[in-house]
Amino acid sequence: KGIFAAMPNDTTFLLNLNQPKGKITIHAEADVLDVLLNEAEQLRMYPYECNEQLASKLRGLLAEKVIREYRKEKFNNEDQVMKVIRKLIKNQNTDGGWGWWRNGTSSLWISRYVAYALNWANKLGFKVSYDEAGFMNFVSNIRLIASAQEILHSLIFASMQGEKVFAKSIIDSLNKQHKLTTQYDSLLSQRLLQLNGITPDWKWITKKRNQTLRGNWYWGNESYTLWNNDIDNTLLVYQIMETENATDKNLSRLQNFFLEKRKLSWRNTFESARIIEVLMAAFMKHPYAGKPTLQLSGDVDETITKFPFNKEVSGLNNLNIKKTGSGPVFFTAYYQEWNATPEKVENDFVVTTGWKENKNILKAGKEATMETTVTVEKNADYVMITIPIPAGCSYSSKEQSRIQGEVHREYDIHETRIYCERMQKGTYHYKINLIPRYKGSYALNPAKAEWMYFPVVFGRNEVSRAVIK
Repeated sequence: KGIFAAMPNDTTFLLNLNQPKGKITIHAEADVLDVLLNEAEQLRMYPYECNEQLASKLRGLLAEKVIREYRKEKFNNEDQVMKVIRKLIKNQNTDGGWGWWRNGTSSLWISRYVAYALNWANKLGFKVSYDEAGFMNFVSNIRLIASAQEILHSLIFASMQGEKVFAKSIIDSLNKQHKLTTQYDSLLSQRLLQLNGITPDWKWITKKRNQTLRGNWYWGNESYTLWNNDIDNTLLVYQIMETENATDKNLSRLQNFFLEKRKLSWRNTFESARIIEVLMAAFMKHPYAGKPTLQLSGDVDETITKFPFNKEVSGLNNLNIKKTGSGPVFFTAYYQEWNATPEKVENDFVVTTGWKENKNILKAGKEATMETTVTVEKNADYVMITIPIPAGCSYSSKEQSRIQGEVHREYDIHETRIYCERMQKGTYHYKINLIPRYKGSYALNPAKAEWMYFPVVFGRNEVSRAVIK
């Protein structure tokens, strides 16, 4: 739990973390590139590896390489870059695209996202050899039957690769079919027009602009969607503005919006990787100047002029933060706590776990089937279901199922993770085959279903016990 505060201007605020009992880490930086390196490290350490997340890891690693070279520092993760590249190449489907997971149905947006990352790695000198012709054929063929947004995205990608696109006639046709209905559709259209030599409609773009209380600019609304939200729309406008005039001073209003939206990190890997690239390029071209001062008072009294700053404190109840000076400060404070008795959560998902034998008393050496039921209260995309395995048990088999909405399953010694790309409202049932081995009474931790890209949307059951005799 904690906060991240970007302070480009003189700022004073009171920190309140609800009186945690343990240690609090206070961290402050004065260079946004340090913030981005921290974010890139979080991408690198992210434990799951669907194709999007692998591509995001790769983009984070490549961003780190660029930043390290800009600072004349050594980049130590060349082997990790190649490891991710090999995985992505191996995961390419025979139709030229990539699915969410290996061997899954190819997805246009994931395929574009992976290809972009591989192409960037190739430009930075890494050996990349994937089926580019197959990928381009997949994009060309599938976009003919895709949604309007996917068509626009694919044409933007093609335009960025140097392909000439008849943008205006395509957009006019989509408009006549009433397929372009959202602000996001219109922003995609403006970007496609710009990439093909047509001036964007700045009057309309300006009209749709919103402003935060801190004076930063953004487009769209916050929502739990991968597209057509305030981050995604503002990234599009940023690209349009930067292409028009890379020295536009108003770009800083969008940069600061992205920093304002950051908590301890951005919301998911997909957002993080793209924001890192935008801010990295901006702040390497136009680094902040000036020397800021950070003053802490209350339970900690300290004046900080050298950054980065890091300190662990206990018993923190009252802390005032004051930043002065012409340069920015990026302030983080956080703590961790262990929740030994998590309560049941039943909002968007209702999760229950039991045994096929209808009891929690198992017999050593006799196969037992753990059954988890997930009730989805509203349609959901990209869901991860985490089912802990009681100590004392091991797997009797490790099946890969394609029913009940699941597209991929991972078996770890302590838990099974089931991934569902699309879940319609309804009830789903999942089975895990186990062999109880060692007698005893074991905790059965809560099973959990969550939106993988927005894990604040979740449901879980309570702690129970499994007895092996």
